[in-house]
Amino acid sequence: MNNIIYELSIYSIDFSDKLITKLASPTLDKISITNKQLHTPIVEIIKKIQVINPNLKIIPYHSFKYHQKASLQDTAHSLIKKLGEYQNINIKEILLISGSPKPRYNTIPVLDILATIYTIHQYPQIAIAYNPFLTGVDLEIENQAIKNKLKSGIISSVYLQIGIDLPIIQKSVKYLRALQPNLDIYLSLMNPATSRLAQFRYRPWKGVYLPEEYLQSPQYALNINNSIYQLAQTMQLGVIQGD
Repeated sequence: MNNIIYELSIYSIDFSDKLITKLASPTLDKISITNKQLHTPIVEIIKKIQVINPNLKIIPYHSFKYHQKASLQDTAHSLIKKLGEYQNINIKEILLISGSPKPRYNTIPVLDILATIYTIHQYPQIAIAYNPFLTGVDLEIENQAIKNKLKSGIISSVYLQIGIDLPIIQKSVKYLRALQPNLDIYLSLMNPATSRLAQFRYRPWKGVYLPEEYLQSPQYALNINNSIYQLAQTMQLGVIQGD
């Protein structure tokens, strides 16, 4: 499992020179594309990136918040069609997320339908998200949800939500591996640039809880991130680094 995925938000095929330079870098091995806006031309974006850097591994996100159809069946079949398109352009994995607020047709029921027709040789691998940093009833609901998703039998990877509590990360990795030993597991990190931390303080991301000292001090945040990188190496985990 390659260790680092760089998460990018790209919503248009009109790439800036700065983005083209970044994508063309020979040191860049794997990226994810958030794809969290309606009508994002994701396939065209991926094709353009592949021209810029043919060796780059690309993981698109698929948010059911922005891909709702008239029925559950239609929502699932729309995903199946998209998986076929991704297979045709050599995409090896996609990340499924429900989005917030959770839409009527979300990851769990769609996975139940997908499992009846899914074959790894025909479609990209499936990754899902998990937030172990919740508490109380919210964590109980999240744990039941991850169990239901893994029961589909077609999940290859789990991406943890951003969080900096090392004991919780360790506990959640053991929990996930007990449910499915062969999972690839990725930890998520925020870019601790001063501007990004200030942006988060002004408008926090739903479901992401970071302590004030992390947000106030880029150096403290960087030290915590380095500790998480070290933990990832020790536990053989991947890391998703936000842009």
